[in-house]
Amino acid sequence: MPTASADRAERLAAITWGGDEFMVLLCNDATRPTASLAERIAEVAPRDSPCGLSLGWATRKNNETLEQTMARADERLYEERRRRRNDAA
Repeated sequence: MPTASADRAERLAAITWGGDEFMVLLCNDATRPTASLAERIAEVAPRDSPCGLSLGWATRKNNETLEQTMARADERLYEERRRRRNDAA
């Protein structure tokens, strides 16, 4: 079951989603800050770690459900994983 913790006056929520995945929800943020946050997370991740890090993100479109937004973020995540595998080969 997902668990959550809120921060920044309810503008940010981190939710564990499965064993090794988590989701960060940003409320009322534009696309650029979301992309910047993803870039910052990737920058601070240890490069020499035996664990990999792949990020997917999406900004909710008008009239889009949360499930649709999450599906677009998942697709971006899988694209990143494929790209990393191809780069390693």
